[in-house]
Amino acid sequence: MTNLVQADPERLEYARGDSALFTNESEQQVLRADVVMSQPSRFINGELNHLLGARGEPNLTEHGALATAEAGPALRAITPLKTGGRAERAVATLTAHPDSSVLIGIPPTHPATGYGYIERAAPEGAGFAVERFREKPSRAVAEEFLATGRFFWNSGMFVWRVQRLLELFAQFQPAITAGIDRLSPAWATPGWSDKLAEEFPRMPSISVDYALVEPQAQAGRAAGGLFVVPASFQWDDVGSWQSLPAVLGRDEAGNTVTGPHCGLDTQGCVVRTTADHLVATIGLRDCVVVHTPDATLVAPRDDEDALRKLVARLNELGLGGWL
Repeated sequence: MTNLVQADPERLEYARGDSALFTNESEQQVLRADVVMSQPSRFINGELNHLLGARGEPNLTEHGALATAEAGPALRAITPLKTGGRAERAVATLTAHPDSSVLIGIPPTHPATGYGYIERAAPEGAGFAVERFREKPSRAVAEEFLATGRFFWNSGMFVWRVQRLLELFAQFQPAITAGIDRLSPAWATPGWSDKLAEEFPRMPSISVDYALVEPQAQAGRAAGGLFVVPASFQWDDVGSWQSLPAVLGRDEAGNTVTGPHCGLDTQGCVVRTTADHLVATIGLRDCVVVHTPDATLVAPRDDEDALRKLVARLNELGLGGWL
């Protein structure tokens, strides 16, 4: 079974020329063993991905004379793997608007409360201008978004010209640019790892959304503009309970089960438990039941907003250590 890391070289098959995987030094050996199973890649021993956010994984590719950088969350499932149509539209938008940031928007399939949303404005070539960003909504608001047809889920995937990405860092995150400037002389030299260990902790830790995209949105057209390109693939944020049935499959009762489970009149549930602990359910509908060695969760599957509130409440009560 191909995991998400192994799938990325195939997903980026549209890339012409060389490709590189940026990762942390501590993770390099594990990832090298994974990726070599699917396709050889160059490994860059660095933490550039953290410059693009704690969950970011940049992919540097070249479309003819147009060098682009893509950043996206590492924990997501994308099918089909060959998604070149998305890339072609993103590159077309960058060609028409070279100073822009291009976001990949996911057409919503249900009123999800666990994702941020992008509201589109007028059509612009292969995509749409971005009207505004909306934070994770309540269920009622998510249903309103879905009904309008004007919203996309924010996938956290962005595309820029490489030169424009560096310009945005200089404009909105000068401390990061200063760090990059200090690092540049050591690139591809024997002293790279030591210089990185010295400089990287001095740089701000901030996600690409807050570092670049939101400031660019606030600056408006003067900063080059933001555009959203509809995704041509099925996308699932693996960090969401809603995504697990699509990724892991369902049994004949519509349940997604990992571990020993015996259910009577149980439908549409996600059940996860350890190999040595049986979960038995009776009369459950659309619930999440999760057992770990030190905690158990039982909750409605669709109410991700309530799960966020529960996490906040546990932290307020000093019980965050159980999370």
